[in-house]
Amino acid sequence: MGRSLLLKRKAGKAKMMNRWIVGLAVSILMASAYGGTVSAWDFSDNRGAGSSPWNLYSLADATNGIVSTVNGISLTVANGGSIGEKVGQTDANFRYADGLPPILALTTSTTDQNVYEDWLWGFDGTQTVTLSGLVENQAYKLQVLGSWRSNAGANLTTTISTNGVDTGLLIDTPVANDVAYSTNLQFAADASGVFTLGFVQADPAAFHAGIAGLMIETIGGVEPPEPVEPPVITHTTVLEGGTNLLLTWTSEEGQLFDIVKSDDLKSWKIFEENYLAAASTQTTYSVALDQEDENQFYQVWSVKDVPPNIILLFADDLGYGDLACYGHPYARTPNLDKLAEQGTLFREFNVTGMTCNPSRTGILTSWHPNSYAFNTADYGFDQAQHGYEDHPTIMELLNDAGYKTGHFGKWHIGPTETNGTYGIDEIIESGGGGNDPRGRDEAIYQNAIDFIEANQGTNFYINVMGRVTHAPVDPRPELVTNANFHTLEVDRADFSGQQIQDIFDGVEANGGNITSSIRNYVTEVYYLDQFIGELLDKLDELGLRENTIVAFSSDQGAAVPDYDPAPFPPKEYNLVGWSGGLRGQKHDQHEGGVRSPFILRWPGYVPAGKINTDSVTSALDWLPTLCGIAGVDISGVDVQGEDVRDIWEGADRSRSGPQFWNSSMKKDNWRAYFQNSGSTNMVELFDISTDLSETNNLVNVRPDIVAELTPIWMDWQASLP
Repeated sequence: MGRSLLLKRKAGKAKMMNRWIVGLAVSILMASAYGGTVSAWDFSDNRGAGSSPWNLYSLADATNGIVSTVNGISLTVANGGSIGEKVGQTDANFRYADGLPPILALTTSTTDQNVYEDWLWGFDGTQTVTLSGLVENQAYKLQVLGSWRSNAGANLTTTISTNGVDTGLLIDTPVANDVAYSTNLQFAADASGVFTLGFVQADPAAFHAGIAGLMIETIGGVEPPEPVEPPVITHTTVLEGGTNLLLTWTSEEGQLFDIVKSDDLKSWKIFEENYLAAASTQTTYSVALDQEDENQFYQVWSVKDVPPNIILLFADDLGYGDLACYGHPYARTPNLDKLAEQGTLFREFNVTGMTCNPSRTGILTSWHPNSYAFNTADYGFDQAQHGYEDHPTIMELLNDAGYKTGHFGKWHIGPTETNGTYGIDEIIESGGGGNDPRGRDEAIYQNAIDFIEANQGTNFYINVMGRVTHAPVDPRPELVTNANFHTLEVDRADFSGQQIQDIFDGVEANGGNITSSIRNYVTEVYYLDQFIGELLDKLDELGLRENTIVAFSSDQGAAVPDYDPAPFPPKEYNLVGWSGGLRGQKHDQHEGGVRSPFILRWPGYVPAGKINTDSVTSALDWLPTLCGIAGVDISGVDVQGEDVRDIWEGADRSRSGPQFWNSSMKKDNWRAYFQNSGSTNMVELFDISTDLSETNNLVNVRPDIVAELTPIWMDWQASLP
């Protein structure tokens, strides 16, 4: 986890004063051990008569402009008060962090007194602090502490400059209170060996009461530093009366942070989890200080450094148009609709097969089913025993990286389905039967929820492979009634595309009723949505939503009723899945058979409420994208997918490589179909950017595209075993 500065507040038990708690001590220090030589200064102005003495480090006072040198680094203050060099310590008042001292100020005054009061008076933009004796190209980490005193209504907006260049806002909140701050900078010294720090105020009425202390530390060798990664606490504020602490740190919109607390700098506990960054370059969090807690240390940890949990929700034979958010005129899918509102809905996502096993093969291994020498349904993905290369699954790769992995529901990816197969810790294939109280998939989703609860303390990856809407679609009548579909009347004109109209014709020609068929079908989809909602609610209940990737898709297009041989069961009428106006369905290589809904939510990373209409992606991209996100090195793994994280996160581009099926291919918006799997004779060509229904064959109109795509197809065929 990335760690920031932390702040310790020691709360005394004496009576509250109108500005500070008596006996308050504040120290701001680095959480990690110091890596190099440290030079540090405390600054103090002489206090007025009658004020209580400060118990500080032994100080050697110097006048304005006099150079003070500590550990080879010299400091000069121009146009500011006096300075004092740290040459010793008072053991009774000294505290350590990771074996090295923090900057510490302590007052035992029983009168109204500010911890950071009266140090280096009146910084109004002309005062500077200059460090010299630095080593060229050496990386340094600099920490500065100080405070402002503000008149009522004064604007404390202040900019730090380094070597005369503005580096950003330090304080940007108009308040009438005193404000303490801690600023952290990282830089590499130039050839001059000099570094100058300045402050520029927006409002003269805001009085910079002074710099309380300065610490500079060498970092590593003599290489320029890497850019500072958030979070870095830029300043802290103790509000009037000392009851609240404001932590402010650099951030980017959408980032997540954990606020953690310790009383000994060793053991840290979550104080606030998954705190969402503000829509700016800085985020502020208010801590209500415990008045009875003598030692309080706080840190900001970046959740971004924690790999996300991952859940794949995979429906079976669900058509591209079978969800309300994909345009179905009668389906009710409030939870998936909400998931799309909270994430991104993709309209150009293709799976790798027109049936169950080939589709699962591609998404779980990033290796096309046709590229395996043997059918993976029978032989699995580990084919080294047959003289061919093994291909690890996404579950195996993540499991090796420390993830707990689970697979619940339909298997159909090899002969062995015991725990440990493909790196899966827990496999429960059962479930999905029609006897579940609310229909199929209830037990599958409950098993997944149980796994989430059992593994909430670690990263996990889960496949939830449902059986809805694979045949048989046959919900019990009471489920149709309970879902309020029993009064639904269907107008077939509400559906576009020849695919669904052909199915309707078949239902009616064989004595069925379209309205009854749709009622049954959307009932199953409705309850699937309910089960998904319960799983999503569990993530919210456990505080896991913000750091969990949830994806929903289907293995291929809608199933086709089978009326041969007669007599057939009436439930065949219920296979009325819709391709959303696309041509084709399950078993068909046209877009209706291989284009699936794809909804993705990852708060703070995947844009919320976006409908991506143009970015072409493939199920093959699932594995390499997730490995990139989780920090899993797959440089030695042979994959056919691409890392498309930038597309997931909002980039408007498509994957660079083509996609292939048994006798067809797709490149950008071109869909080409060949006479058979081994043929080089292209028989159909469609521009699906303008012809989603694939009815306008351009094979004789665009010879240039035929000439471009045919060699790519031939190379693909030549690569197959």
